Amino acid sequence: MKRLQKLRYPRWLAIILWSLMLLLGHTGLPAGLADLTPRLGWRNGQLRLWNQTGLFFVMLGYFYLGWCVFLHYKHSSRKVKAVMRTPPELLIEDPYR
Repeated sequence: MKRLQKLRYPRWLAIILWSLMLLLGHTGLPAGLADLTPRLGWRNGQLRLWNQTGLFFVMLGYFYLGWCVFLHYKHSSRKVKAVMRTPPELLIEDPYR
C-alpha cells in the first residue's frame, strides 16, 4: 500500500482516466443492464414523454459532474497521487457551496 501512495501521475492523465471510469460506470453499465430487461416507457421504438423528461435531468447531472471535474482540475497540483484517503486540498467554492 505504501508503494501505491508514492505513485503519482500527471493530472491530464487523471482527467482522462476519471472521465473513462465515469462513462463506463454511469453510462456503459446501465446501458448493458438495460439490454437484459424489457423496455418500459417506449412505444414503437421511441421514448415516451416521461423518459424524455428524465433524460433532461441526466444531461443536467452530466453537466454538473463536468463542472466539478473542471474545478478540481483547475485547483489541483501538477501531479496527482494515485491513492489518497483524504484530499490535499478542499474546494469550497461554486457547486460546493
